Amino acid sequence: MVNKVCLCYFFYVYPLYLNLTFFTFYLVYQALNTVFLNFIVKKEFKNFFLAIIPYLLGWFIYFMYTNSDPIINFFEPLKLSFMSNYRRDADIYSLLQIYFLGDKGSILKYISIASIFLINSFILIRINRQSSDFLKMSLVLICPLVFFPHSNYDYVLLFPLACYSLLNFHMYLNKVNFFFVVYIFYFSRIIKHLLDIDWLYQPILMFLIILLIIVNTRVNKEVC
Repeated sequence: MVNKVCLCYFFYVYPLYLNLTFFTFYLVYQALNTVFLNFIVKKEFKNFFLAIIPYLLGWFIYFMYTNSDPIINFFEPLKLSFMSNYRRDADIYSLLQIYFLGDKGSILKYISIASIFLINSFILIRINRQSSDFLKMSLVLICPLVFFPHSNYDYVLLFPLACYSLLNFHMYLNKVNFFFVVYIFYFSRIIKHLLDIDWLYQPILMFLIILLIIVNTRVNKEVC
């Protein structure tokens, strides 16, 4: 609940037409880390600190109400990420846990998380070179689907890209974007169950989303 409240400031700093499009962002909290990281990458430190105020307030109320250790509570989300069952099979973090890290020490897991945030930062820098704010935020919201564990309902984060693509449907790439999102929304789970090879299908889906980001940032790159 606190995570969703944190997004209020995000909706305040962007234009109304974007807010109406990204209302689906309220449905999930997976993109919160990426949005915070995006503020840092864009050097919008004021927005970053204002956006984390609700989170810090919620943290303060929680440890005061439960009379628990504030330091332990603050790092509990990170501790959760180190649990062996905190993984899926369609994101970089989970694939690292499954095939490389497994039950190895926490140091390597810290390094893996730091590396993921670093790679995500480079992707965000690339995304923020785009000329369209609509496209930029659409691609920013996709990043959690690549880097962090998520559930099937988190693919709703693709919805803004579908809206952008439909508004600019005259471009061939946007046609590809739109029908790819339609496939994810309506056909992906059917195909996945028919094939019954999740260990292969899910990573392929992740790589297609990565390719989608790369192609969109290349074709739609702002002309300096």
